[in-house]
Amino acid sequence: MKKTFKLLAGILGLISLFGLLHQTDFSLVQLAASEPSAAETATQSSINWLLIIVSILIGGIIVLIFDITNLTTRVTGKNILDWNKLNAWLCLVFLILGMGAAFWEFFYHGKYVITEKATAHAENMNMMFNATLFFTGIVFVIVQVLLFYFLFKYRTKEGRKATYYSHNNKLEIVWTAIPFVTMAVLVLMGMKTWSNITKKSSDNPKEIEIYAYQFGWNARYSGADNIFGEASFNYISGTNPLGLPVDAEIDALIVSLTKELNGDTIEVNGEPRIIPGLYTQVKDSIFNLYHQSLLEEASGIGLTYTEDKRNALQKKIESIESGAAMADLEAAIYRKEKQIQRIAQIRSAPSAKETIFNGSTYDDVISNEIHLVKGEEVIFLFRARDVIHSAWMPHFKVQMNVVPGMQTRFRFTPIKTTAEARVERGNEEYDYYMFCNKVCGSAHYNMKIKVVVETQAEFDEWMKTQKPAFAKVNENEVQLEEVAPEASDSAKIENKELALK
Repeated sequence: MKKTFKLLAGILGLISLFGLLHQTDFSLVQLAASEPSAAETATQSSINWLLIIVSILIGGIIVLIFDITNLTTRVTGKNILDWNKLNAWLCLVFLILGMGAAFWEFFYHGKYVITEKATAHAENMNMMFNATLFFTGIVFVIVQVLLFYFLFKYRTKEGRKATYYSHNNKLEIVWTAIPFVTMAVLVLMGMKTWSNITKKSSDNPKEIEIYAYQFGWNARYSGADNIFGEASFNYISGTNPLGLPVDAEIDALIVSLTKELNGDTIEVNGEPRIIPGLYTQVKDSIFNLYHQSLLEEASGIGLTYTEDKRNALQKKIESIESGAAMADLEAAIYRKEKQIQRIAQIRSAPSAKETIFNGSTYDDVISNEIHLVKGEEVIFLFRARDVIHSAWMPHFKVQMNVVPGMQTRFRFTPIKTTAEARVERGNEEYDYYMFCNKVCGSAHYNMKIKVVVETQAEFDEWMKTQKPAFAKVNENEVQLEEVAPEASDSAKIENKELALK
């Protein structure tokens, strides 16, 4: 206990120190010579440092006081401080201050809880939230009061002996039945609320695909045919980020993958330049030459090399010598070959033309805004490209995890337009947004997309301004290339042999 109080005293001293450091504007000290109020700034800085020193001294004095009382107790044999009594009173003080702080926090910041009814299910959600808060709030107050009061009431006293109390059936029944009934009520209310939110309320709800990636969102509308093309991660490329079944894009992707494997020839300043493919890069001879060139570069490092450049060069050398670079190249070859094979298998399926490559994608609209119609039920079909995201629209009471490899969905009906929300807030620039509520990487904080709720007429006008992301092209427009144009016959044979390994 004594060590605990010493530790608390030291912590309080450190808190005071950091608090004063935070309040001190050290930049003003550096600018003091050039500022008109240089003298006042220097004085203020001196006062701040003096307060820091005083705080440290006060913390040290508190620690010394406890040491002196302990020494006095050992010398005189009398307790200067009754630690049990002190601890009990501190528990009572903590109860009063802590409970007061909890209620202050609830009433002060509780007004920032979003209770807006922007969707049809918001009323049910608010009722469920308030019921849960009511029951848990009562339990919180009762448990905390009893906990700290019992610590105070039954503290150690001279001549008091603890009573051994083995069992009480009535008490066991009461404190088991009350939580059981409370939790049963909350669970049943939650099931009913979730059922009301997710149940189908219209025969033909609008479907919008919400596509998540690091670090942004896309909304895909199905177009006039009201049919989404069957997307796949196998088709994803730089110009087809959603992986839609567009023949021209997939053909271009296969050409790109083939060139990455076999190599390519580009024109630089009117001269042809050979870009070696992965099949060439993975050869031991090429690797040895690359390793030797890196060693020669490392031996001739001059003053122009920064620390970062030296480290990067050393990492390249180490990755080759450890075999990591070769393993990475072989893994890249495997991935690209498998991707080409998967695409070929999908295309060769008997029903592929009717179910996948049926042209239903060509009228799909991809937007960086989500537009909804007031009073029209909508189903969000969520899909993720890379990691788990979480779609969160706080004002609409909508949240759903977005998981790579599977589709999740959420059904709701907006009942308030963006224009109406702006009037309510008195802010003509206010907008609804969908955020990512799952930490998904370094730019997670900036992952959002605007949500616009409008009338049917306004939505129709907006849709007229949108163009399909892809247009139907001639199937023979893109020609596949098996190998790079400059590859010799012997290179073709070697490449095919490597591809089979």
